[in-house]
Amino acid sequence: MAGGFSSYAFAAGTTAGTDIENRATLSYDTSTTTGISVASSPTGNSDPADPGADTVFEVDRKLDIEVSKEDGALVQAAPGDTAVLEFTVSNNGNDVQDVILSALAFATTGTDPDVTAAQAGTQDDFDGTLVGVFVEDGTTGGYQAGEDTETFIDELAADGSETVYVVVTMPAGASVDNGDAALYSLLATVAEGGTASTQGSASTEDTDGDDPTAIENVFADAEGSGSDGAGAGDAAYDGKHSDAWAFIIVEAEVTITKEVVAVWDPFTCDDDDDPDTTPTAPTTHDVSGECGTNNPLAIPGAYVEYTITITNGVDAATAQNLSISDIIDDAEVTFVTDAYSGDDAVNCTALNGECGIYVVQPYATGGAEPAGEAHTNNDDDPLVDASNFSGGTVTSSPDDLDGGETTKIKFRVLIQ
Repeated sequence: MAGGFSSYAFAAGTTAGTDIENRATLSYDTSTTTGISVASSPTGNSDPADPGADTVFEVDRKLDIEVSKEDGALVQAAPGDTAVLEFTVSNNGNDVQDVILSALAFATTGTDPDVTAAQAGTQDDFDGTLVGVFVEDGTTGGYQAGEDTETFIDELAADGSETVYVVVTMPAGASVDNGDAALYSLLATVAEGGTASTQGSASTEDTDGDDPTAIENVFADAEGSGSDGAGAGDAAYDGKHSDAWAFIIVEAEVTITKEVVAVWDPFTCDDDDDPDTTPTAPTTHDVSGECGTNNPLAIPGAYVEYTITITNGVDAATAQNLSISDIIDDAEVTFVTDAYSGDDAVNCTALNGECGIYVVQPYATGGAEPAGEAHTNNDDDPLVDASNFSGGTVTSSPDDLDGGETTKIKFRVLIQ
């Protein structure tokens, strides 16, 4: 035969149960007769006048189910969340098959090479509280709880495939920590097809020799990389196949700290040491110009500065929609509305000089603190953060904090 064929063209091969029929013809001569022709027969034929009969055998059933993960990265979930692993189950055999599905949790500390390649050091740390396996029904892509309700694959055609979801609810609360992982494998077991909407029983392999008149089963599946539930992968040629992937707990680990320090008093920081001259109060977050190396104290007439520091843990989930509220209702102190007007003159002019909140934008924890933004009310200003002092309360909504980032909110009060 000239040319070649792609191996993919015959992934399933000839359908199981197909009758392969052929008949041989023998031509021969004798010393007295030439051109004798006899057709073959399964039972034997020597009569040139007998047309013979085809020799027939049935193509046996190749059972080859394959599971492959579809998620490119470990699936992130927060404690208490329900999350989904996506797999594709393919029928590489040559007949219609049902497929029995099960999700198997890895043994604690178990690993999978694909998982550790995606995120080094990942091992199984916990099991989910609720586990389900569901087949995509084709109505809406992606797992939909109200649509994807079938728990086995029904009548999967040769060369056909289906999307399958492993749906797991994470433990809630402090039972899991940021970075903990749960490894699961989807195990697919080949089953007898032929009856729609009914799960067939698991197929068995024929091991008693070939019978040309019967359709016999041959397991052709590869060794799966998923766990069998005890930490070992499923074997080749066992009528099963699996693949594994993992959930990883990712949550914000936000820490908030509030500190206070005296930054200026009218005596220690008097710029000319003349008691009759009104000293200049600071208007920037850097008070070195007003107080130099002197050490101001928290006396009446002094400014003290509060610093609220918010830090998100390394590798933690992004902390979103941050909102700070701090009540300043003590009669002994009053909010300083222009404490930082020298830091951001343009915006402070737009805010009528009211720049009493200084926000440091997110930066790498432990790194150099970047310049901040000084403002009090962001309603009509294009600053990133909404910050305000109203009704005795400081409010601020700094930017989202990625894992390993810090932000700060500063404001000052005057001691009465």
